[in-house]
Amino acid sequence: MTIYRLNVPHVIARETPDEAAEAVTDYLFGETVTLVETQGSFVRVRNEYDGYEGWITKDTLLSDPTANAGVKFRVRSRLACAYAKPAGQIALRDIGIGSPLHVAARIEGWLQDVSGLWFKEEDILQVPAKVDRAGIACEFVGVPYVW
Repeated sequence: MTIYRLNVPHVIARETPDEAAEAVTDYLFGETVTLVETQGSFVRVRNEYDGYEGWITKDTLLSDPTANAGVKFRVRSRLACAYAKPAGQIALRDIGIGSPLHVAARIEGWLQDVSGLWFKEEDILQVPAKVDRAGIACEFVGVPYVW
C-alpha cells in the first residue's frame, strides 16, 4: 500500500466516489493516508492517525517522503498562514489547527514543512507539548462549526 499526505488545507471524505455523496469524515493538511482503492478521479483512503476511510479526489494528495517519520509538529493557531518563503508578504493558504507538519528547515522564527511551505514559528507547536486547552477553546468562541 502507498502512503500519501494531504496537500490541501482541508478535504471532506465521501461515502462513495461522488462529490454529492454523504460526508463521512474530513482530513487536514499534512495528514498521512493509505491508498485503498482507485475509481476514476477518486481514491478511497484510510487515515493513518485514526483509521477513518473515505473517498477524496486524487489531486488532494502528495507522495509522502516522511511516511515513517512520525509527527513532530502541529499547527497551534486557529489558522496558520502558509507562505512561499520566510517573512513572506502574501499568504498562499491558511492551514487549520491540529494539522501535522514535518519540518524540513528552521530559519529565525520560521519553519518550513516538507511540502515547501513556510510558517511562523509562533503558529506551530512541537509534539508532544503542554497545551492550554481552555485557551485554545476560547479562540473558537463564535466560530461557526464546519463539516
